[in-house]
Order: sequence, then C-alpha cells, then structure tokens
Amino acid sequence: MVCRAEALLEFEPGQDGEEAGLTVLMNNSYHYCVFITKQHGRLNAGLRLQVGDITHIRAIRELSGPAVSFRLAVEADEKHCRFFVSCADGPLEELGSGLVRHLSTEVAGGFTGVMVGLYATGNGQPSICPADFAWFDDKAG
Repeated sequence: MVCRAEALLEFEPGQDGEEAGLTVLMNNSYHYCVFITKQHGRLNAGLRLQVGDITHIRAIRELSGPAVSFRLAVEADEKHCRFFVSCADGPLEELGSGLVRHLSTEVAGGFTGVMVGLYATGNGQPSICPADFAWFDDKAG
C-alpha cells in the first residue's frame, strides 16, 4: 500500500480534450488520475477522482510557458494517494489527494487490487498529438 510512482511525459495537446497522465486504477469506475490536458485553448494540469458514478475534478491548474515535458507523480500510504506535477525539471507541486479506501475491493469490488498506469485519450475524439512517456519508475514503500 505504501508506494511512489513517477513518470516523465512529453505531450503537447493540439486540441481541447486531449489528455495524458498517470492513473491509480481499480477499474473503469474507480480510479484517480493526474493529467495534462488542453481546455479552452489553455494547457492545464489536473487531478480527477472517479468514485462510482461520481466524477470530481479536485484540481485544475493552468500551466504557463511553452512546456511540453512534465513529471507526474503519486505517493500512496495506507490512507491517501497524493498527486504531483511539474513542468520539465521544476519542483513537483502537489495538486491534491484522494482516499485510498475509495479504491478498495470493499468499495469498488473486484479482486485484482489497485494498479498504477500510464494513459492517453482524446476523450471520445480522434487525437492528433502523441503522448510519449520517456520513463516510468515505481517504488514500494
């Protein structure tokens, strides 16, 4: 349960809705995502918590500058998953957290347990820009 995962994402979304990031996933209905996206023509970092049929955007932070390289990270302990983002080599900044128990087998069902993964999506639209993950590192606590 105690772990840290981090990835380096090279991504420049070309249109609104394109998104790439790092997810803590129990299943399609129970997961947390730290991501980079374009909304209303602006580059943003965000944190989304999906718990059953409730989707909560915990944080959206506009990113300034022409950054295309981002570090995304999650730190988990027995109670919380904390999510971080930085542009290129800058310091990681916390976007927020989610409760681990919402991703548990007792709440979400299933038997495989929670996984950390990388993802990219056009959110229902064809994507025009690639999301390249230069590296992924995970460490058990």
